[in-house]
Amino acid sequence: MREEFRLLKEEWEEKANIWKEEKTHLQNRITKLEENLERQEKEKKKLNIVIKGLDDANKENKETVQKWIEEKLEIQTKIEQVFTVGKDKNKQAVIVKMHNWEAKKEIMQQKKRLYGTKVYIENDLTLKERATQIKLKEIADKLKEEGKRVKIGYKKLIINNVIHIWDEGKEMIKIHDSKNG
Repeated sequence: MREEFRLLKEEWEEKANIWKEEKTHLQNRITKLEENLERQEKEKKKLNIVIKGLDDANKENKETVQKWIEEKLEIQTKIEQVFTVGKDKNKQAVIVKMHNWEAKKEIMQQKKRLYGTKVYIENDLTLKERATQIKLKEIADKLKEEGKRVKIGYKKLIINNVIHIWDEGKEMIKIHDSKNG
């Protein structure tokens, strides 16, 4: 009887180990698939900008958005595609797909001309990137309440002129070591 019990226990432990290995394998596979999907989504959004706060007349179509950009940012550019997102007509954002990376970069550099208006231009982020930026904004708001000077960048905060990078694994900011990249 004891021998049978010992054999059953060994058999059960062996199956448990196999299930554990399969679970680990599947978790790794899911992680890789999620990373792949995130990479594809990021690539798809690479040339996009998001414009928030545009009035209805300026978000009708590609030509009106392009004209608005050229007038307000004082640059010549070419737009591939324009579409609005959001259910509330008053709070709709405009997603603009730029012709190339240089055009997007120029817009992002010139968006400072909109300072003091209620129109904002941002990168088109994935859900994961957006969640990270929201966390950084929450941290920045707390630090500002403490009297610190804080600027928010892409996956980073600049706190009193010291760069802090977002660590995805630990979900926290850490001081950027300029010697090690």
